[in-house]
Amino acid sequence: MIAVLCRFVLLAGLLDVSTGAMDLQQHLVSPSVPGESNFYLDLWQPPKIGIIATGSGLTNNHALFINSHGKGVKTKGGARFVFYPHADIGQGEFSIEDIAAAVGPENVPKIHNLVIGACNTDSTFDVAEVRKYFPNATNIIHSARGQAGYQEMLFQLLLADSSQIETLYQTRAPDGDFDFTNHPVPDSTKMSPYIATLFLPGKQKPYRTQKAGRELLTKVPLSDVVPVTMLE
Repeated sequence: MIAVLCRFVLLAGLLDVSTGAMDLQQHLVSPSVPGESNFYLDLWQPPKIGIIATGSGLTNNHALFINSHGKGVKTKGGARFVFYPHADIGQGEFSIEDIAAAVGPENVPKIHNLVIGACNTDSTFDVAEVRKYFPNATNIIHSARGQAGYQEMLFQLLLADSSQIETLYQTRAPDGDFDFTNHPVPDSTKMSPYIATLFLPGKQKPYRTQKAGRELLTKVPLSDVVPVTMLE
């Protein structure tokens, strides 16, 4: 399963306001057809998350997918988590408030799921702040405290249920490609699964935190969408 999912993926300062000249609207993909409700903010290069999500049957999930870097910055009110793009995309630092403004006040209440790929290595990601600007979100998927976010792990949760997702270890092969195992090997990089913080509608405190997986976004298994022969 690990090899299959990784192969699928590969194929497919003080801050008060936002900084930098990059326009979030330029990179925000909004629903464009009837019956679709998903938004994609892909600040990665090359952009993949929308292709992988739709290609794996994730449609009309009332979701916002954010693929970017992330870090904490100093503000007058203390540390605040910001999102920022891959260097090839542009420059700038953006708060979840900025992203909510780009999505628009008429669309924010429709977002029930957020999938956030950014790192949380400094443990500044704040679920409460996300919920402040997306109050109807009941499923917030993000990196765990102290953990980096990896594209392979992000895309894996779109393709597999949480019961199938394991911590992976990445090494660079002699040919320059990457190998993945589910156990540590010399000179490997640990890649931890994303977690989901879950809320009941209207409640301010989460009722559960668990490993994130596809079943939190849809009940349709990948095998119903992608032919088995393609995965072999």
